[in-house]
Amino acid sequence: MKTGRRYDLEINILIDESNHWPLERQDFVRQVIHDKIVRRLGETWLSVSFTTKEKWL
Repeated sequence: MKTGRRYDLEINILIDESNHWPLERQDFVRQVIHDKIVRRLGETWLSVSFTTKEKWL
């Protein structure tokens, strides 16, 4: 969604087990998304969430 001059980008990722997704791995994925997408869009609010429950998608 674009609000004024800024994009609001929310990404929710369903994972199988939280044991395989420590915070360091989650932060790495956030950084990859930032590097690939946000730099191209300009001013962007990025929110990336990880969950093992489909109800939060």
